[in-house]
Amino acid sequence: MVAVKWVNELGYYSLGLNDLADKIKVTAPKTLALVKELKLQEDADFVKAIRIGSVEFKRYNAKALFSYAV
Repeated sequence: MVAVKWVNELGYYSLGLNDLADKIKVTAPKTLALVKELKLQEDADFVKAIRIGSVEFKRYNAKALFSYAV
């Protein structure tokens, strides 16, 4: 059995919604619609809610970009 711990979650989940929108060259609302349509927020492989202070942010990793391309 192998255990993996992500020390730097912000390094792995490095993209916010606006970052995703910039990468795929569409607006943030359209990107959010795509995220919901592809059900990326339901899969921990693509998104993680990270708390910074008292605010919680949803951060995406590079796999989310590849799922858009498919």
